[in-house]
Amino acid sequence: MAPSFHVSVLSYRLVEEIEGGWTEADFVRLLEAQDYGDTSGMSPEELREICVRSLQDLPLDEAAALLMRHKLEGALRSGQVENLSHEVADERHWEHWLGALEDGDDAYDAAARPDERASG
Repeated sequence: MAPSFHVSVLSYRLVEEIEGGWTEADFVRLLEAQDYGDTSGMSPEELREICVRSLQDLPLDEAAALLMRHKLEGALRSGQVENLSHEVADERHWEHWLGALEDGDDAYDAAARPDERASG
């Protein structure tokens, strides 16, 4: 018999940034991947700001692919990165899950049935 779990979400909140999730080295590597040029002498805040702006200037699927290659390096083949980067741009699964949670569904149901939320 497979393990069975019941999960209830007690609360949730918007997390815009995970502390320590992105480092100065991450920003430098992302800028280098975009052929930005010399980043020496920039403060960590400047690096972050320029990196975010440069990613925003890219089409969504290109920015997604660049970020996935950087953060998931070696975990996905290039074809998987390409497919996922286009899927991220086309489908917004997190919106379905968030809507279900706001409606009072439990997290498992929200994640297990995102397509039902989209059509219903």
